[in-house]
Amino acid sequence: MRKLTVESDLPTGDPVAVVILAAGRGSRLQGRTDLVPKCLVEVAGQPMLSRMLNELEHLKVEHIVIVVGYLREKIKDHVATFHPTLPITFVENSQYHETGSAKSLHLGLMVVPNSRHVLIVEADVVLEEGLCESVLKYCKKDIDAATLLAPYAPDLSGTFALVYNNCVLAWCHESIRKPDFLLQK
Repeated sequence: MRKLTVESDLPTGDPVAVVILAAGRGSRLQGRTDLVPKCLVEVAGQPMLSRMLNELEHLKVEHIVIVVGYLREKIKDHVATFHPTLPITFVENSQYHETGSAKSLHLGLMVVPNSRHVLIVEADVVLEEGLCESVLKYCKKDIDAATLLAPYAPDLSGTFALVYNNCVLAWCHESIRKPDFLLQK
């Protein structure tokens, strides 16, 4: 299978930056994150963050920003040991426990150079191999923003998007989601 090289295969030819949100504690993982950041919890024998960085390395992404907070030094050490050649900038969200992903995203975007497509991913999500490549390959200049979502399931937790006619109308966290969430339009 041919790998996407950002420089030659993106329709727009524009450089790509990736912002990885890795600041949170992962309280829903209970005791698994007492000593290990949630992005370094292993799935099928490999830390979730490494899975993502391995794919990005093959794609030759120009700039990666990782927003860290909880156990940030462990994340930095892991990246330095296992991904030393990647072009990574670390940004700290010291208020991660109070602000959540919105503040982390804001901080991460502040260091992304202008005029770049930006792929934003949560570090604690296991992506199917090739998914980042597919998203980057189909970037188009006439789209201001796009998001990739998993279908809703009642047993999921976290932040949810309300989608109508392929447009995101709203984002809401489960703690404020109304019982008629699926019925809203």
